[in-house]
Amino acid sequence: MQLKHDCIRALLLYLEKNLKINTHGLPEGIKVKNIDFDMELPSFSVNDIYYSIQKLVEAEYIYVRKENVSPRVMIIDEISLKGHEFIDASKNNTVWKKAIEFIKQKGGGITLEVLKQLLIQYSKDMFLK
Repeated sequence: MQLKHDCIRALLLYLEKNLKINTHGLPEGIKVKNIDFDMELPSFSVNDIYYSIQKLVEAEYIYVRKENVSPRVMIIDEISLKGHEFIDASKNNTVWKKAIEFIKQKGGGITLEVLKQLLIQYSKDMFLK
């Protein structure tokens, strides 16, 4: 299975928009099985989404209630600080496209952490111009 960076980004952006905190300050959580993938993440297969969720948990970009279960039955509670850093670095479409194009030119293989650092560097370059 291949890790699709676009799917990682889309999932994190979806979660940032949809995760809520209740009146007691606790996460309400999102049941993965309740996400309408066709509407919310139409560019990706169900397998790509499930795999990306597993990798986001492994990378500690998101927190779920139970880790050792199928992604379909997971409840995603929160985005970690590392996850928010990735979101913030990848939000700008120009920066994202530039980073993805650079990765393709260099052969395509890159870790999430290295991608995040690349995005941060491109963001710095853009803001310091």
